[in-house]
Amino acid sequence: MLSSTFLLPLLLPLTTSAAETVLGLYIFSRHGDRTPKSIPPARLTDLGYSQIFTSGTYFRNRYVAPDAPSRIAGVSSDLVDYAQITASAPLDTVLMGSAQGFLQGLYPPVGPTVGSGTLRDGRIVRAPLDGYQLIPIQTVSSGAGSEDTAWLQGSSNCAQAIVSSNEYFSSSDYSDLLASTADFYESLTPLINATFDAEDISYKNAYTIFDLLNVASIHNASIPNSFINSTLSRLSNLANHHEFNLAYNTSAPIRAVAGSTLAAQILQGLNNTIATQGKSKITIEFGAYASFLSFFGLADLTTVAGGMFYGIPDYASTMTFELFTTDTVERSFPNVEDLRVRFLFHNGTTDEGSQPVAYPLFGQQATELSWRDFEARMKKFAIGSQAQWCKACGNSTGVCASGAASTEGADVGDGASNGEGGGVSGAVAGTIGAMVTLAVVLAVEGAVLLLAGLRIVRKNRWGRDDIRDGMDGSESATPSGERVSVVEPLSSSPPRAKRQLIIIPVATRKDLPFERLVPSSPPPPKDCSGYGLLRNYFPALPSLLIMMVEPGGVPVTAVVRPHPLETRATIVDSASSLNERYDYVVIGGGTSGLTVANRLTEDPSGSLSLQSLCSSLNTVLCKSVQDSPRRRLDNADGHKRDKLEPGVLVPGVPPPTEYSRNYQSVPQPGLNDRSQPVSSAAVVGGGTVINGLFFNRGSAADYDSWLKLGNPGWGWSDLLPYFKKSETFTPAPRDLTAQYPISNDLGPHGTDGYFYKAWNSIGVPSNPQPNGGRPVDAFYSTLSITAYNQSRCSASTAYFRPIEGKRANFHLLTLHSVTKILINKEKRATGVEYVSRNNTKAVLSTPASQEVIVAAGALRTPQLLQISGIGPRKLLKGLGIKVMQDLPGVGYNFQDQPTMYASVTYDYSKYPYPTPQFYFTNQSWVAEQLAIYYQNRTGPDTQAYLSGTTVAFLSLQRLSKQYQEIIQTAKQADLKKALPAGADKTLLEGYKAQQSAILADYGSPDTAVHELAAAGGETIPLVLIKPLSRGSILINSSDPLANPVFDYGTFQHPADVQIFIAIYKKFRQFVGAEPWKAVGLRETSPGPGLQGDGAIEAAIRNISVSTWQHPVGTCAMMPKRHGGVVDPQLRVYGIKGLSVVDASMMPIIPATHTSAPVYAVAEKAADLIKQRRRRS
Repeated sequence: MLSSTFLLPLLLPLTTSAAETVLGLYIFSRHGDRTPKSIPPARLTDLGYSQIFTSGTYFRNRYVAPDAPSRIAGVSSDLVDYAQITASAPLDTVLMGSAQGFLQGLYPPVGPTVGSGTLRDGRIVRAPLDGYQLIPIQTVSSGAGSEDTAWLQGSSNCAQAIVSSNEYFSSSDYSDLLASTADFYESLTPLINATFDAEDISYKNAYTIFDLLNVASIHNASIPNSFINSTLSRLSNLANHHEFNLAYNTSAPIRAVAGSTLAAQILQGLNNTIATQGKSKITIEFGAYASFLSFFGLADLTTVAGGMFYGIPDYASTMTFELFTTDTVERSFPNVEDLRVRFLFHNGTTDEGSQPVAYPLFGQQATELSWRDFEARMKKFAIGSQAQWCKACGNSTGVCASGAASTEGADVGDGASNGEGGGVSGAVAGTIGAMVTLAVVLAVEGAVLLLAGLRIVRKNRWGRDDIRDGMDGSESATPSGERVSVVEPLSSSPPRAKRQLIIIPVATRKDLPFERLVPSSPPPPKDCSGYGLLRNYFPALPSLLIMMVEPGGVPVTAVVRPHPLETRATIVDSASSLNERYDYVVIGGGTSGLTVANRLTEDPSGSLSLQSLCSSLNTVLCKSVQDSPRRRLDNADGHKRDKLEPGVLVPGVPPPTEYSRNYQSVPQPGLNDRSQPVSSAAVVGGGTVINGLFFNRGSAADYDSWLKLGNPGWGWSDLLPYFKKSETFTPAPRDLTAQYPISNDLGPHGTDGYFYKAWNSIGVPSNPQPNGGRPVDAFYSTLSITAYNQSRCSASTAYFRPIEGKRANFHLLTLHSVTKILINKEKRATGVEYVSRNNTKAVLSTPASQEVIVAAGALRTPQLLQISGIGPRKLLKGLGIKVMQDLPGVGYNFQDQPTMYASVTYDYSKYPYPTPQFYFTNQSWVAEQLAIYYQNRTGPDTQAYLSGTTVAFLSLQRLSKQYQEIIQTAKQADLKKALPAGADKTLLEGYKAQQSAILADYGSPDTAVHELAAAGGETIPLVLIKPLSRGSILINSSDPLANPVFDYGTFQHPADVQIFIAIYKKFRQFVGAEPWKAVGLRETSPGPGLQGDGAIEAAIRNISVSTWQHPVGTCAMMPKRHGGVVDPQLRVYGIKGLSVVDASMMPIIPATHTSAPVYAVAEKAADLIKQRRRRS
């Protein structure tokens, strides 16, 4: 952008001579500060609004106010006279908002006295907002031809302009700069490689790179001045050079077609003042920087000393053309021969302390020109008619086809020379406005790329071969998405999608936010706003609708109608924006829902169709920690729209609590009748947005057990390809693998610290490869972290954002809740019913022609099925719900991993490292570490909050020498007592089969039953990750908005307590290991005084919680005769066109965290659904 240091005033007085009278103005203004254009829809920020309002106020004080020093002759100073002013802007949020803000400053509210009127009956009516003045802003839409409209929209449809701009990329100037700046741009890779591939981080993308970082420099207080003064300054200079050369070339004026059409508009605006004898006084238009640059070149402003007109103007910059006379103006308008023109320019916001400066046009010395001279010189390059445009551009199709490009509209200025209304005719202006759409004038900040036949798209590096996800000094695994280029050829017209589908994520409140993107540079300040959803054209794909489930068992549905969404994917919050029908409706926008939706819509053949329906939020504003200006997909409706919490982005910061829903279970007899917390994520991306980032597959035996239960195609070898498909593995660096037990063996993918020494000293070895099917013993875990910027990777960032705005068949509905799955007499799921969060009484519906796909999660999927008439007959009939399919297993087989949080302490005088306790005791350290994270992407904040990567998964053999006795105890247990009350006999048969498979795993050294995670803090979770107890989730009301009854059934199986006693004893052995003595580690809770199995059991039942927040199993994939709900194709038994793809399908919980398994299940589910579609 133009720097204020470049704008050296020419000592030309801004104030006009006492003998001058200003008759009219033409003002061309750039918009105010806005969010990045690379993340549409761009928004005018509060700063931008303030800038443009301030500029409008200055122009009022100079030209309009009663005491204005250059008051326009006859101008109405207080009440706006619509005949005197013409304001125009394109149908663009930023420019239209800028125009409104400018006009508010130009004509502010008139107050209660002027802004009131008296009616016939004597009543006095006052205008709202203290006499706020409504000034119309004209727009031009396709085909518009209003004579009042003074706006040109341009585009790369000008063939010769495209050819000319492309020639720059073949020039020696471009080649030399590309080579000489290579190292400089490469040094920016850590900041921008989320947006650009390595080969695109170069001078060829000078502006787009600068724009991303420039927005951050404006709004991120964390960016150091040294970066702005050196790096950003150089980026600015390179961007200026790059953009100017794409916008103007002395030997090829057609390259500046934007400036030529703008010149015609300037002439027309001033001509209107002359033709109306001064009645039309002010013309104000808003556009983008490339129009400035093109005009600068055409008007020879580049010859002005200092090179100031070679740069991109800053936000709210203005070009002003004063039409004035030095003659005395009394009653009559001056003769044309007595009229003069002055050009003034100001870079950035105009106010009393920083005013416009007059500059000479056309290489002249004087800053004033006669109207005749000005008109003649402008006409040399102005393009003011359709015929002129077609001839200059060399176009011969469309409106330029034979006969279309008529001679309508004389050359600009001809009529005005005789004092008549000349310039561009209304019809011509409308035609050019509709046809000559040069993106520069439209404020598409990537206009120069458009001129070059290119368009900017958001590019997210989630491709399996491109992203390097992981932590500095650790392995990582990250779900992969789709790779999209930064710049791609511009097609003549956007493609259309054939069909669409909807996704509905699970959410509760209308203020649930859309989780934000990972950061990659310092966070923006809290006053940054307006980041919107990405919208770009993308080839037609299958359509999908994703729906989200309400906390009271109310899934959300959505539909998107083709009119606004035909050419782009989007998020909507109104059912009126939906299509009438979708091929698929996906209920749930968490890990599984987004994964399935992504895969179903990736088929470019159009053979599938999806739309996404989600109860998340609209646009988000850049606030708080979000520091990446390039990609902000967002969250936010209501008061939540401004939040971009560090906890969503920075691994080491606690996740925000508002992204969770919290309930309570019924009292648990196994926990001394204590009710337990029930939590689920309330954000698009589900638990992957707020979890502990742990990314482990579990053991091969976990999935082979599924196979043994009668589920062909679901063994370890069957799922391994989907584990690989869902991740992008980043090997750990050599220095880390040399220090810790870490393997970089990529085959199964895709020490000497205290922790390992302590385990090794008590006979637990280290395991360098925990993702190869044997995750047991002590190991260094992979995390779901993005390698290039050390930030959280979620299902949202991996499976949604890379395609957001690019797939016309993928829609996401917000602010609605699914209340029922519609099932016809033939027992086929035909669609969903849903309600608006703001009006739960009005029931809406959306048909699904292929399938309804339930991905609401293990807590909500069973509730939705039961409400829809699928579940235990006795339960449904008792609540007056029509039974569509008697499936006793719906809501049963509920599993989670009971956990006890033990406490320890250290001798901190001996402890060599900062501990997680610092987060509570040393806030200056917390701030320091966050600053280090933003600066270098290193430090403790690259680790999960109060967690880490060091963990031990112990088999029952490793846990206790009495493991065979525990297995025998389990075999002898009365399984009826271990099941929830009311369980059908088929469930008992299925439970017997499950226990047989689990006990086989208990006897294996390759399958874990216990997890202990230690990150150096004072809390150590002890987890039973392979329990035998089972619970239930059952509705007790026919109200779909009511919560179901959550019953964990914790410790109902006696073997679970017996194993937990062994877990606690192993914990004591670990804490008492010799290596820990060096740092004085000791147990504080439950306490070293706890002795004997009875006392230990009592403490376990009194302290433990029911959940490690990994609920599964409530719609189990098992044979129907064993209480199963879905078959191995994930189809609900007895109901056609209905499938379940989330963790509720897992018959037995894997001995691990469930994030990675859910990704794999969803990946496989998508393939199964595709196969069904192909066979149909």
